[in-house]
Amino acid sequence: MDDHDKKTVELFKKRKLVNVVSMKSYRVTKGPNYMPVRAKLETQLTAEMLRTGEWKTAQFKKTNINAVG
Repeated sequence: MDDHDKKTVELFKKRKLVNVVSMKSYRVTKGPNYMPVRAKLETQLTAEMLRTGEWKTAQFKKTNINAVG
């Protein structure tokens, strides 16, 4: 509607020759943490992880230390 004369558009609307329709679209893209296979994140550091050295490559969940409860 911005590209055309408003008078002309209103005239066509009255004659029911034009319908103004708004369209929405979304674009989905890969984010910075995209993984083709979902990996389970570790919640705690265990003694076994320390012994085997697995803690060096493991990914951990973020921990909220300020949480109540």
